[in-house]
Amino acid sequence: MTPDDVDSLLITARERAGNGNRAQARRLLLHALSLDPESTEARAALIALAVPPATGRDGVPAAPGGWIVLASAVSLVGVILLLLGVQRPAGYTCVAFAVVILLLRGGIRGKRSESGA
Repeated sequence: MTPDDVDSLLITARERAGNGNRAQARRLLLHALSLDPESTEARAALIALAVPPATGRDGVPAAPGGWIVLASAVSLVGVILLLLGVQRPAGYTCVAFAVVILLLRGGIRGKRSESGA
């Protein structure tokens, strides 16, 4: 890694954060921002680091699937209410609530390759 190469710093910071070394990842991202204050990738990564990882009761990282199931169920109730034509405000509220749940929990993440392909 070149100490003054922003791309290398971003890659290393991602790797460190993924391994649980969030403090070191934060330092690397701050250094990347000192080199390139306009780096939106470094800013976004710092914001992501500011959100603590979700953990279950036993301290193990919580699976995001539970939130997706909740959002899907709430959305389904809203769509059914809208299709039946009863309780339209409740239907819209359910669908909006499902969208908010997904947005607050980081959306639906798919698998991505490192090569970008």
